[in-house]
Amino acid sequence: AHCHVPRCLLVIVATGLIQRVQDGVDINMATHSSYAEQSANPALDTGVLLCEGYLRKMRGWGQNRTRWFRLSSTNFSYYTKDAGELIASVAVCEIESVKEISRYQLCVTTKIPFGKTSLVEMILEAPSEVVRERWESNLGMVQLEQMAGNSDTAAPRPGSGLGDDTLLAEGYLIKVQESLLALSRSRWFSLTRTRLSYFSEEGGEFLASCPLNTILFVGIDDATAFKVSAAKPFTKTGASAVTLACRDTAERDRWIRCFDQLLPGKVTVSEYSPLSTKVRTEKDHFGVHISKDLSQQYLAQHDKEGASQGNRFIRDGDL
Repeated sequence: AHCHVPRCLLVIVATGLIQRVQDGVDINMATHSSYAEQSANPALDTGVLLCEGYLRKMRGWGQNRTRWFRLSSTNFSYYTKDAGELIASVAVCEIESVKEISRYQLCVTTKIPFGKTSLVEMILEAPSEVVRERWESNLGMVQLEQMAGNSDTAAPRPGSGLGDDTLLAEGYLIKVQESLLALSRSRWFSLTRTRLSYFSEEGGEFLASCPLNTILFVGIDDATAFKVSAAKPFTKTGASAVTLACRDTAERDRWIRCFDQLLPGKVTVSEYSPLSTKVRTEKDHFGVHISKDLSQQYLAQHDKEGASQGNRFIRDGDL
């Protein structure tokens, strides 16, 4: 088996900073921080997710960029897009200050350079005043926790409100309407350890929620969509199943992975992974007919190779 290794250069310099350059993406962080390894690889970020969403980086005329930001109890990071490539990450202990500078904008100052521009100040613009207040509140909270030397937020405590309903993912999804008479709408969805909720928009009116213990299965619908089916109606219109469309496959897979963490055995993680036996129905069963001669050829070949009964595959072109 061959493993694809991305072009990546890791340089450790005497100042105690690590700079990673990967296809033009810079990530800066302090090596003396215990968060350095987590910052370099967001998959290792074990902190509690506090909020995420799109913010606009204000750098001047013609240079402003909309990026996907993610704040956990250990890291403040931003990406090219939702489920996109990591651009930069900094440990929350390196946040110096957070202040409002206008109705929609806030300024985040860090102790070390943060981002491709290697500056210590970053001006961020939110889509609304409510969203700006939410980011300002959460950034301020983690800053105060670090100043107080409180590391309890790094992992939820069993039995606490935070641990019981920790945020795993949030973002805009299109709630697809099956009826031609209904209009599909973009809604802000939030997935926690106990429920899936959706709102009119980010920071907007709460519309409905579905307790996770009522979900029967979550399955991939197509390359950019997945379906959630529950035992009880949970949408505002009284439906017990909903199809949710994403902007691309990477975004869809991010949601699927989060659901799979919470609902093992009830999630199809690809177009080819079956549901567990417990949640299958008669309607899920189907048969494929091939010629007798061809089937014997496959059986003989797989027996020769020592393949098990469950590992015999037929090429699509032979069906």
